[in-house]
Amino acid sequence: LVYLYIYATCARSIKYIILNKGGKTLSIITYHMQKKKSKLNLPVGMVKSTADRQDNIGMYLPLKIKNRSFYYLVDKNGTFVNSRLFDYVMG
Repeated sequence: LVYLYIYATCARSIKYIILNKGGKTLSIITYHMQKKKSKLNLPVGMVKSTADRQDNIGMYLPLKIKNRSFYYLVDKNGTFVNSRLFDYVMG
């Protein structure tokens, strides 16, 4: 049971979000234990942020991906290289 919790948490924790060339797709890299399953390539319109990045509520920013169960988590204390672009794309 503990292994299942750790597996699910790692699979849903985001390591990198990359806006691909052209600005129409995102690459999301997670901490998934199986490296082949750690990268998702998605259209920008399929990913939405359900909370504000700058509020002080919680440590994680939940991202909802269409047609997928549960949320993916981004650490709010992480590095946002271009925070305005992140807010625009995920907003």
